[in-house]
Amino acid sequence: MSNIRLGCLTAIILFIIGVIIAGITDMWGGKGLGFAALIVFVFVIVPLLFLFLLGLVVKRIKTWSRIKTHGKPDSSKKIRKAIPAHIQRQVYARARGRCERPRCSYHGKLHIHHIDKNPSNNSPDNLIAVCPNCHQRIHDGSFSFDAVRSWIMP
Repeated sequence: MSNIRLGCLTAIILFIIGVIIAGITDMWGGKGLGFAALIVFVFVIVPLLFLFLLGLVVKRIKTWSRIKTHGKPDSSKKIRKAIPAHIQRQVYARARGRCERPRCSYHGKLHIHHIDKNPSNNSPDNLIAVCPNCHQRIHDGSFSFDAVRSWIMP
């Protein structure tokens, strides 16, 4: 439900509650609409306004958190550092234009994968050139860490 619809629904409910309370206080000889409006304001509108503002603050904090973590919900993830061009060339040269998974015959555009899953560790020993299919299978968990590490060609 959108915020506008929720706001309209809340306003209607508050109006109905106010009318009911005003009717009850008039019926019992109370102080009338002014007293009922004060009760509605203090016990209904103020808490709802507080909850609404609190919701906005929490939403804003979550948005800031996503921006700081590059859209990733887990802020414990390490920040990716760009792989220097000379290291990329070294990894592609080691692969000799084909996927470094031993039984894969793919020749074409290769992806560079961080073996230890640490995107800031750009050591050539931690990088492997794999085809898009094998890269996806690595992330899906089809291959163990040790298996992927053993693929690096001498």
